[in-house]
Amino acid sequence: MKICHLITRFILGGAQENTLSSITGLAEHGHDVTLITGPSHGREGNLLEQKGLNNSNLPFRFIENRYLIRSINPLFDYLAYRSLVTHFEHEKYDIIHTHSSKAGILGRLAASNVREKNISKVVHTIHGLAFDKYQPFWKNKIYIAAEKICANHCDKIISVCNTMSEQALKEGIGSPELFTTIYSGFDLHKFTSAKNNREKIRKKLAIPVDSVVLLSIGRLFNMKGADDFITVIENVTGSYNSKINSIIIGDGPLRHSLENRAKKILSKNDILFTGLLPPDEIPDLIAAADIIIHASMREGLARILVQALAAGKPVISYDIGGAKEIISNGQNGFVIKPGDIDSLIKKTNLLLKSKDLQLSFSKNARETDLTNFSSKVMVRNLEKLYKNII
Repeated sequence: MKICHLITRFILGGAQENTLSSITGLAEHGHDVTLITGPSHGREGNLLEQKGLNNSNLPFRFIENRYLIRSINPLFDYLAYRSLVTHFEHEKYDIIHTHSSKAGILGRLAASNVREKNISKVVHTIHGLAFDKYQPFWKNKIYIAAEKICANHCDKIISVCNTMSEQALKEGIGSPELFTTIYSGFDLHKFTSAKNNREKIRKKLAIPVDSVVLLSIGRLFNMKGADDFITVIENVTGSYNSKINSIIIGDGPLRHSLENRAKKILSKNDILFTGLLPPDEIPDLIAAADIIIHASMREGLARILVQALAAGKPVISYDIGGAKEIISNGQNGFVIKPGDIDSLIKKTNLLLKSKDLQLSFSKNARETDLTNFSSKVMVRNLEKLYKNII
């Protein structure tokens, strides 16, 4: 099959890692794959650069569309749309697969030109919805209206968790038969085997072997949870036989203010800000930790939750997106009402105070069935879906 994947930016993020795994797997299966993305520069990094990839060693064709940007820009948006129409008409793809809000809207509208000529089938993946209760009413209305229109211009919508489909349908976007769930996949072995590097990584980071380590990963932006993670660190109490260390992986505009907050509590805890890290380094950092805390208020299904369970780590997460689809509350982690910082602190303290509970959760985490989160399963499911709609 001749397949095109389109995403707004190729920064370090879950949607981008999902897309890269998908197109790499499809290319390895012999498909002719093209990736189109907008410029990916700045503090959020470039996923291809972080993985040491460039046009000379990619298994797929890479096209950067300079007009495809995240912010609303009527001129650039129109130019991106027109360039996509021209490209799609020329290439005559079997499948046009869009990701993210901006690329999803412009890409599906552009693809509708060739779809009507029965040249291409159009698929869109929802990694996270652009509308939620934390945004202004008018902005939600615009996003919902756009998604309703675009749902009429695609043959299938993939959600990374069932919750995304349910929320979209609740707003009148598409019909039930239009949606399907394909979980975001990755190399599970990297996380299940990383435990062997635990002591080496702690030594490298100057973290005592007997220290309890809390870890958070995500972009340092509003709504992504780093603020609440710092609040947890400020408030964890109890009688512990070892010290507490904390690791924050990620970068963004809040980093400076978060580091300033951290300086005030360094006498109680050592807090390491790693900045952006290549995805291949994440398994070792998770292995070095004891408890994973994910306090983001805006997610589809955060990959860190699955990765942590694969590594046998207890997880504490707000009940956002598909968290409950992977975390068994009170068994391999805790799922908490979004924004309930008191409960977040309470559950963290509960795990810190009880080594037996940590070990029980870790055992249950390792036994969690993560088959559907394998990159191989994800690619097979994509191929099956493509073949069914062609």
